[in-house]
Amino acid sequence: MKMNSLDALNDLLDRVAAGEPLAGFEPRKYGERLDGQTVAEVGTQPILHMRAFQRSGALPEALLADVRGRTAG
Repeated sequence: MKMNSLDALNDLLDRVAAGEPLAGFEPRKYGERLDGQTVAEVGTQPILHMRAFQRSGALPEALLADVRGRTAG
């Protein structure tokens, strides 16, 4: 299967037009949790910190609090 290309988009649109089911394109769901958060929630945190840094030019307080709150293990 093609990914991230105009050809792939056109193929997908052809399938939709033909009435084909799209369930196979649904992202896989993860049931694992880390410290009470889903893997998806944990995985998006660095992206959100990066966006906040790009907007403000300073490290976001949420990132600093996270780092300060960690213990050496």
